[in-house]
Parts: sequence; C-alpha cells; structure tokens
Amino acid sequence: MALALSAEINSERIFKAVYSCALLFHEFTSDAVWLMLGGPLALVEHPNAIGASFNRAAIQNIIQATGRVKKSQRPAAHRRNLQVWKSLVWTGESE
Repeated sequence: MALALSAEINSERIFKAVYSCALLFHEFTSDAVWLMLGGPLALVEHPNAIGASFNRAAIQNIIQATGRVKKSQRPAAHRRNLQVWKSLVWTGESE
C-alpha cells in the first residue's frame, strides 16, 4: 500500500502541470495536463484534484475559461466535452 501512495500525484504537482500548460499553450484542455502528468497511467490523489487545480489557476488569473468545449482525446474520458482554457500567462514563444 505504501508504494501506491507514493506513486499518487498530489494536488501541488497537478497545479504545477496546469501552470506549465498555461506557459506552453495559448489554449488547452485537461487532456494536456493529463499528458504532462504521465498520460493514462497517472494516479491522482483524488478524482476532483484536476478540476480543483484548474479552479485555483483561474482564481490566480493564470487561466480563463473560454466558454468553448472540445471532445477529450483520452479513452478513459469517452470523448466527453472538456472546457477549453485560455492562458493569461502565455508569452507566445511556444506551441
């Protein structure tokens, strides 16, 4: 059990992944964050941790919801609609 707990991705690491995506991409969805965390094998500490990190980033004026959605590319998400987020910190130097 201790091995599984140490492999879990905590909320601070998730937030850092959201912030990294905001630096790298003008717009992105949670699919990009999942990829940054290690793809479909990523183990998060709680299912709501990804959404909470997006909310925290929005409150801190790092990202802003666009009001648009995009179908997820992750098989586990079954092509559900994902919020498209706009970066407020992207410098335009990548993507």
